[in-house]
Amino acid sequence: MEENKNEPKIETPVKEKQNDSLSDIIKAGVHTFEDDMAQATLTEQGVTIKQVIAIEDMKEKQEENNSPRTAKNIFFIIFGFIFLFCTFGIIIYTFFANKADIVPVTTNIYQTIVYTDNTILVPLDTVSPNNKNGVLRTAMESLSKETIGVTEILPTINGKKVSLSKLGEFGFSIPYTIDAPEYLLGVYTTKTQSSQFVILRVTSYSNAFSVMGRFEETIIDNIGNVFNFDFKTKEESTRIHSFYDVIINNKNIRSVNTLEGVEFLFYTFLNDSTLLIAKDRALITEIQDRLRSLKI
Repeated sequence: MEENKNEPKIETPVKEKQNDSLSDIIKAGVHTFEDDMAQATLTEQGVTIKQVIAIEDMKEKQEENNSPRTAKNIFFIIFGFIFLFCTFGIIIYTFFANKADIVPVTTNIYQTIVYTDNTILVPLDTVSPNNKNGVLRTAMESLSKETIGVTEILPTINGKKVSLSKLGEFGFSIPYTIDAPEYLLGVYTTKTQSSQFVILRVTSYSNAFSVMGRFEETIIDNIGNVFNFDFKTKEESTRIHSFYDVIINNKNIRSVNTLEGVEFLFYTFLNDSTLLIAKDRALITEIQDRLRSLKI
């Protein structure tokens, strides 16, 4: 059969491919939230949006920093508790410490009475009862020969300087009737010898002078355990020694001799408020010079 050339051809429509990709959606004019935000930031309103977003970010960071769970705040909280605990402890100690037996420790090398070259702390609160009478003497004798000059022996209890009256429990007894709120117990060391001494800052010259006159009879027994007098015989150690006057550097000094006539103890008032008890003549001159240098 012959085809009819005039008959119109029927074309079958081709089914278009579905556009499922994100890029095709965007090309097709579909907008997303990200696109809208990006477009908005390019306008004047977008500037305001940026500012709002920045403020919100700042608030979030501040809330995070203020959170007690952050490491920084945990550190400050712990430090605050420690500080409060230490402060409370100091207050308790200040009110309940025995102030009658202790005075503050002076850490300055320039002491309240004279200048010293060295300072040795002697904790008395760790001493057993059997060693009480020997602890101060042991500290003085332990100084090496290289420790030249004036060394302060600083007895302490709980880290604070012990009062003069408290030293009576440790073999060094000065009459309580001598009012001496300040004292310096020490050793003067040269290349050849060491000499013990004590300096008392008295409140009344006339009272101290009178008491020392009576104290001459028992002074050797009361301070001998610390000053370690080297008596040759038992008779000499128990004999009542008589003091007499000598002149050293134009100053009147009270001195006492051994049975062999050797001077072994001196005491004098360097001024109206300073009493020195020493074992050596040279020590008197040394302390005088140091006391004078503090007034320059």
